[in-house]
Amino acid sequence: TVTEVIRKQMAEAGPDYFVGQFAFGDLTLAETLHSIELFARDVMPVLRGTLAGSPLDPLHRAHRNALG
Repeated sequence: TVTEVIRKQMAEAGPDYFVGQFAFGDLTLAETLHSIELFARDVMPVLRGTLAGSPLDPLHRAHRNALG
């Protein structure tokens, strides 16, 4: 699934952020917006759960940075 591919890539690369490209080729605006909606509904919540407490979690990084 898209979620598993992204999760695997993030685990291997250890990125600070994720950039998704949703508009490409000849996709219509409606198709692009639908892709974004699916990503927000189905992928983001799973990735948030995967990242919680890990070094990739934005809250974890903010706390670590505040501590110096």
